Amino acid sequence: MKDLLDKASEYCNTYEIVGRAHYIAADHKQALNRWFGVPVVVITAVVGTTIFGTLNKSPDPVWHIIAGLVALAGTILSALQTSMGFAQDAEKHKAAGEAYRAVERSFEMFLLKYAEAPSAQRQAAFADLDELVRGLNDLPRKFPTLPDRFYDKARKERGNEHPK
Repeated sequence: MKDLLDKASEYCNTYEIVGRAHYIAADHKQALNRWFGVPVVVITAVVGTTIFGTLNKSPDPVWHIIAGLVALAGTILSALQTSMGFAQDAEKHKAAGEAYRAVERSFEMFLLKYAEAPSAQRQAAFADLDELVRGLNDLPRKFPTLPDRFYDKARKERGNEHPK
């Protein structure tokens, strides 16, 4: 029975880390979305103000070129922000974090259920563990790939240095 409990504990530990890593990835994607989004708003405001304010009074073509380049930079940043899909990726990673945390709780419940169980319940425990593990098979296909750096950061936060 100890081998089943040890394996369930290992799964619990792993999916705690994976869940946290997806939350870290979601935070990272949200930060990238802000890094692209804030300059777009600022550039759009500056260009709009410049065109209607300063450029009408200043016939100097240099200002027209500068305003055009700034507007182009804003357009490029806006297109990158949209095409990179940082906000959507952040939501997917958050959903993955929530799903993996639910898996972690399932393994915790398994451990509570069988921690003091006699050896006679080994078959039932094995069947329950097998069912939990089979439920994990589709999770990676539902969610975005988790870059190693986020997993490593989550593992270090937990103070756990076991290999993946």
